[in-house]
Amino acid sequence: MNDGTIVAIASLAAMEHDRGNMRALDMHLEGLKRVVELRGGLDAVRTTNSMAANVVFWCAMVSINEPMLLPVSYGDNDRDVDWLNNPDVTSLLTHDGSEKDLREFGVDIRTANILHEVQRLSRNYTATVQYGNPEEAATVLSYLCSVLERLLQMSRSPTDDSPIAGLSQSCRLAGSLHIFTPMSGYFPDPTFMLSQLVRDLKSSLTKMIRAVGTRSHLLLWLLSVGGITAHKMPERAWFVGHLVVVITDLGIKEWAAMRQHLIQLAFHDNFCDDSFAKLWQEVRARQERLNLTPVQPLVDW
Repeated sequence: MNDGTIVAIASLAAMEHDRGNMRALDMHLEGLKRVVELRGGLDAVRTTNSMAANVVFWCAMVSINEPMLLPVSYGDNDRDVDWLNNPDVTSLLTHDGSEKDLREFGVDIRTANILHEVQRLSRNYTATVQYGNPEEAATVLSYLCSVLERLLQMSRSPTDDSPIAGLSQSCRLAGSLHIFTPMSGYFPDPTFMLSQLVRDLKSSLTKMIRAVGTRSHLLLWLLSVGGITAHKMPERAWFVGHLVVVITDLGIKEWAAMRQHLIQLAFHDNFCDDSFAKLWQEVRARQERLNLTPVQPLVDW
């Protein structure tokens, strides 16, 4: 089974997804699973043609609409990704890359490790797109898909892996949405899938906020990622409202200070600036209308 045939079937599934033809979509997805299996799995396709594998993964993932039901996968959930440690890229960054260790916030080790990959991937993605050659960009895209797959698989069966309710699951969901940011405009349209992730993040964050309150720089990033993804969704108001409380309690008054906190968690340089800055303006405008005052935290973290 050649790569062109597999990509064609994935593209047909994507087309039927956008047309809303569920019967044809299910038929093409089932056929895609079979031909990928005959080819030896998606990882085998990636070995010989990474771009073909990326197209198949993206089309299948978006077409299924349910983030936790990936019809094809790379099988990378237990693999290391040492490719992210590239000193040649670091000098091209627009910030120093001094990210926070997520374990400081109570995130479980496995989730903290993959979020650290997201942090480094954010820096490398921006640098490669701006300064790299097409081959380097294709490599980063392959691993972007790999990290996204692993985040979604980890979110399938959330466990009580953190003493703070909803914390680790919120990090996994926000990490997935953050990776989607530079890819959200691609075909097929991922709106349905993003909507599901946003609702799941909102639910998980509700548990977390009730457990620890709102004085948290990590919460600042989690709410901001949800907010920019939900820019055309009714959930946007929920994220904005909670961000008003967080910036009030943390005493953040300027976009420069807000941006610096976001950078320490994960930030696509120059990809995120416009959308995050607009979110900040909306949050500040509501804060001024409400005239809130800071409150003492329930816990110090």
